[in-house]
Amino acid sequence: MNLNIYGNKFGFHNPKFAEKVYNILKKDINIIDTSWHNDLADSFMVIDTEINISIPNSKIHNPNEELFNSFYITTHNNNLLETKSIEEVINYVKNR
Repeated sequence: MNLNIYGNKFGFHNPKFAEKVYNILKKDINIIDTSWHNDLADSFMVIDTEINISIPNSKIHNPNEELFNSFYITTHNNNLLETKSIEEVINYVKNR
């Protein structure tokens, strides 16, 4: 089993959830774990693109406390999609 620099298979903030999301996304999207300890949420980069997928770090949404309950698709500083649906993430990335 390969572990990331944090000693987890995936992610930093919520490794078990990151692994679950990774296993769902990788069926349809070629991704790598790009989670970093000083980011607000765990994330994946779509290989050969500039698309980043940040995953929820909480069940509630409270930006003041840095808690987010949505997936965010971004490129550099462009927010492309905010959704609570992993299926919508997959469809959006596959159709870009």
